[in-house]
Amino acid sequence: MTKIDRSSFAENKRTMSGSTSDMISNLPCNVLEKILMCLRLHAAVRTSVLSKKWRHIWTTLPQLVFDDTFYQECTTATRNNLLTTIYQVFLQHHGPILKFTVSLTALESCPQIDQLIHFVSKNGIQELTLHFHKGGLYKLPSSLFSCRGITCLDLVACVFKPPLGFKGFSRLLCLKLDKVVIAADTLSSLISACPLLERLMIECFISFGYLEIVALNLRFAQFVDLFSSVCFKSTPHLAKLSIHLLSSSWNLVSEKRVPLPSKPNMLTGTFPVTELLELDYYHLKAMTAGGVPNRHPNTLTHLKILKLHLICLEKVDEIYMVLCLIRSSPNLEKIQLKACPGVTVVLDPGIWHEA
Repeated sequence: MTKIDRSSFAENKRTMSGSTSDMISNLPCNVLEKILMCLRLHAAVRTSVLSKKWRHIWTTLPQLVFDDTFYQECTTATRNNLLTTIYQVFLQHHGPILKFTVSLTALESCPQIDQLIHFVSKNGIQELTLHFHKGGLYKLPSSLFSCRGITCLDLVACVFKPPLGFKGFSRLLCLKLDKVVIAADTLSSLISACPLLERLMIECFISFGYLEIVALNLRFAQFVDLFSSVCFKSTPHLAKLSIHLLSSSWNLVSEKRVPLPSKPNMLTGTFPVTELLELDYYHLKAMTAGGVPNRHPNTLTHLKILKLHLICLEKVDEIYMVLCLIRSSPNLEKIQLKACPGVTVVLDPGIWHEA
């Protein structure tokens, strides 16, 4: 057996350790940025104490996310001065900000946030998320509407009133609006002025009588608690459509606080490639208000999946409306029905053969 030189072994171990202990720090800066982008903001900032090389890496990260996780990791002092803390991060940041998120339950909407929006609008913003839960509605500043490179816009509790001459977001792919105050014609114009828009999700506490949608590239659309009538005038690529009305919306419709067509039709337009359609009880109830046709006027040739939620099986007209949709979908493969509790009526078996 060969005798081991322990001193030589220890020296080799120290040499190997010294050459590999800082392997991560020797990676290219763009790789280090990608590593830090996988961390929460607080953790990314803490890496500044590792070494001189790490001190300023976090200050060039292209994304800044201030959410409730960020709040939980703050000290008591910074929690009491959230906006000041956010400002301090911005003051130390250098380079483009491609993604910016403010979604703090404890932060009230206030005009001081305008400066942050103005800053990111000048630094290449692509994904912007603004969620406000306190302090009323936040009126979006004019600087937001100059973000020509924005691809994803996610707003909660904001007032969307663009300045005169606003021509939309030419690169926008995804639009999410929740509790956003916006006029129906403004929303229609916004959608049509975003030629690349693929995903549209809108949830709002204000009901409109009519919304017309022109979106040549739209693939997915979801509406919650919105309109008494939606017309998809030109959506040739719309593959998935989901519409949910809340009881408050139906109350507005039934009490005629929102102007309705003489024959209310919640869903109009043509759907040449739509494969999934999702509706709920209040939608069907509104559709039956104008009488139930034998077949739906919409083209549903490609529809494969039909999902209907909280259908009241004790209402004959609503069952007939379901059958109307089935008759209008010759290539239907799957039907998902979620019935609400109630007494099921006895129907003439002949109606199922008619379907």
